[in-house]
Amino acid sequence: MLKKQYHDPVTGDTLTLGEHISWMIQSIIRRWLFLGIITALTVYVWIVADPIWQHPLTDQWNLWASWLAIAIEGVTAMALINQTRRDAVVIREVRAVSREVRANSQLLLQLVQQEEQELQSIDQQLEERNEEEANGHIR
Repeated sequence: MLKKQYHDPVTGDTLTLGEHISWMIQSIIRRWLFLGIITALTVYVWIVADPIWQHPLTDQWNLWASWLAIAIEGVTAMALINQTRRDAVVIREVRAVSREVRANSQLLLQLVQQEEQELQSIDQQLEERNEEEANGHIR
């Protein structure tokens, strides 16, 4: 059976099923609407279940909101840690390519300098030969 592959819509990175679910959850919770709904519910509970009355709804809401905060942080952290690991791999690959390019550039520079020296030597020999021909001294 073939596994379904999930991809990050921005980077194109291949995602695991867990990462895909994490990003889908984050796409819901990282919206102003979600924050507004949670805030409105919190205000409603605080008004309806006044802590002075010791209403059980306040305790239930506080427990649920605490769990929700932990769950959101966990989902976000898992996705970000996995993305950071993938980024680290790419950074190491880029660093290796950069080192190789630098080494090849230095080698190319040495070759160009050698070629320039050889051309100067040839130019000097040609000038000497032209001077000898002009003075009537042909070898």
